[in-house]
This record gives sequence, C-alpha cells and structure tokens, in this order.
Amino acid sequence: MGGSAACFQETAVLAFDEPNRNLIRFYSVEVMIPEPAPDLMHMPPILGRDVLDRWRMIYDPSKDSLTFTVRSADYTARTS
Repeated sequence: MGGSAACFQETAVLAFDEPNRNLIRFYSVEVMIPEPAPDLMHMPPILGRDVLDRWRMIYDPSKDSLTFTVRSADYTARTS
C-alpha cells in the first residue's frame, strides 16, 4: 500500500453475521472512499483496527484456522 488518492469521508455501518449464534454485530465506522480510478479497482478492501481491536483473533496455522470472537460491538441483534 502506498501512494495517494483523492478521497471523501462517509459514515458507514458494517454488519457481521454469526449464523451459529443467530446474531448480527453492527459497527458504526468512518470510511475513506477513493474516487474511482483504474489503478484502485484491484486493491483489496481493508478492515480497520477500529473493528479488529474489538475482536479476539486466534490464528492456528497447524489447523489452517483463523477464528474471531466478538468482544464488543456498537449494536447486536438476534436473527431469530
């Protein structure tokens, strides 16, 4: 990652589904949206530390496993 791009800031809500627990976790975040440009169309999205710091992450390469446990969210809703 590097360089610069013309961006504008927007408030967004991210939602993550936990189907095995019948929950949806919501996060209100500020995102920077770049103006459309051919060079940016193939860049991967990046989930920021403002959300990741609110999860517990366990990486176990021997089991080819990456798991997350939610520690906090701005809002939690039941799906059933």
